Amino acid sequence: MSQTTASSGPPVEAGDEPALVSERHGPVLRIVLNRPSKRNALDTRLLDALSTVLAGVEQDASVNAVVLTGAGNVFCAGVDLREMEGRRDPSAARNRLELLASVQLRLAGLAVPVVVGVNGPAVGAGAVLALCGDVVVMAGQASLAFPELSKGIAPYMVTPLLTHCVGRLAAFELLARGTPVSAADALGRGWATAVVPAERLAQETDGWAQTIAGVPRTIMSRTRSLMRAARGDAWVDALSRALDCYDTE
Repeated sequence: MSQTTASSGPPVEAGDEPALVSERHGPVLRIVLNRPSKRNALDTRLLDALSTVLAGVEQDASVNAVVLTGAGNVFCAGVDLREMEGRRDPSAARNRLELLASVQLRLAGLAVPVVVGVNGPAVGAGAVLALCGDVVVMAGQASLAFPELSKGIAPYMVTPLLTHCVGRLAAFELLARGTPVSAADALGRGWATAVVPAERLAQETDGWAQTIAGVPRTIMSRTRSLMRAARGDAWVDALSRALDCYDTE
């Protein structure tokens, strides 16, 4: 039996859709980035809602797997640049950066596995969220891109987790080139688990999630913890340093 709810977070203005929607399917929680008209860009409202939902997963022992995907034809366009340009208050900017850091830390360190359904382009901070999934299923037309440097934007907040996920040389290549990587290329480089037609994406991600959810949460949580320990957590310290970089500019 499924249950669909809008996540908690800042108030939703009249006529607006919730920035994030969560759908419970037994032991699986499906999270949908729900700003399709804005290419699911990460504004303060969406980041706050996502951080809150992920924190709730940690406290809910009945959740054994999470699916993360985007509404519409784009997975996530990265940080909402229009919000950044429209709100130049330093405290608001700092809050947004801390929320982005919180989401990365919670998603990468979640007690349960994350299955990401990349339904379209994933850009910058959105691509980092996609890459830190335990299972990454990409639609055929999906892509990953990190265009920050080519646009004169500091990539500080994506660099630590990106490097952790794909390695230093690949991270530098992605940032320096800035060009999109196709789903097929991502699969070939080991950054995706599978590539499927768009119409099969939901079925594929849900199938993975239901399979994973059959494993006792404690066993899976400890297994993921060992994997994180094996790879190291230096990126967490680097993320803190990334926040400091903005303070010195």
